[in-house]
Amino acid sequence: MSILEGLFQPSVHPTLQIDMSTKNDCPITNNYDIEKVENHYHNHGVAWLLCLLIVICIVLQIRSCSPTLNHFLPMNLLTRETIIKHSTFKTVEVDVTEWGEIDPETGKPIPTSVFVREMTAAQRDRYESSMFTGKAGKKDLNLIDGRTKMVIATACDADGNLIFQPEDLEWLREKPVRFLNRIFEAAQKLNGFTDEDEEEILGN
Repeated sequence: MSILEGLFQPSVHPTLQIDMSTKNDCPITNNYDIEKVENHYHNHGVAWLLCLLIVICIVLQIRSCSPTLNHFLPMNLLTRETIIKHSTFKTVEVDVTEWGEIDPETGKPIPTSVFVREMTAAQRDRYESSMFTGKAGKKDLNLIDGRTKMVIATACDADGNLIFQPEDLEWLREKPVRFLNRIFEAAQKLNGFTDEDEEEILGN
């Protein structure tokens, strides 16, 4: 018999079992409603089942909100196929109104923004490699165009498509630094560059 079957199996408490062949001679049996006893234990089983379901729901809810609890609960194993399908990159919108077109009626720039996105592993490797010159064992830090290279590697449209190409470096590097800096800072934060990384890249 399964656990659930046992919960719903009508039964009478052992201390209340009575020889039904002698019930006419037993005043206790005559005064005791057997059906009520069965309903009591049936309802008792339903109550326990509901409690179990509530506990499961609470645990699942806590698990979804608590990374710590996830270490103690079964989790799905990551597969190669899952990684291949996962191609979503986080993006952050950055205000660059100063680069927007001028409203002919007001004479002021139209509110404009650009997105920055997470780098791929290859992009980050290329970016970090571009910060050094020389051969293995004798590499020197190359601080030229640190900001501009970051902007080229991360600035994108709303769909995550990069808007600059490596050949844009020559003219983009001549733009006001305050604009590039705003995009650069958002990109380095999104991509997990530390303050130490930034100081090294910029030579501060």
